[in-house]
Amino acid sequence: MVLAKERNEKAEDIAKWLDISLPAIKQIWRIYRETGSILPKKNKGRTSSLTADMEIAIHDKIQNEPDSTLEEIIDYLVVTA
Repeated sequence: MVLAKERNEKAEDIAKWLDISLPAIKQIWRIYRETGSILPKKNKGRTSSLTADMEIAIHDKIQNEPDSTLEEIIDYLVVTA
């Protein structure tokens, strides 16, 4: 797709050849012009509300008591926090 666009092929023709929508062609081309790549950005996701100490505490609790329930783990975090 990028090579065809660089050869000044029409986006409509490329969409037909590749059997994808015209908006998809335009979006991919825009991303390529802005970033130099057509690879999608990684989704950073939501930031964890757990601190590193909390993660360690959860890990330790599960290692020491693998049959712990979620409620017990939460109670343990409240007590250790």
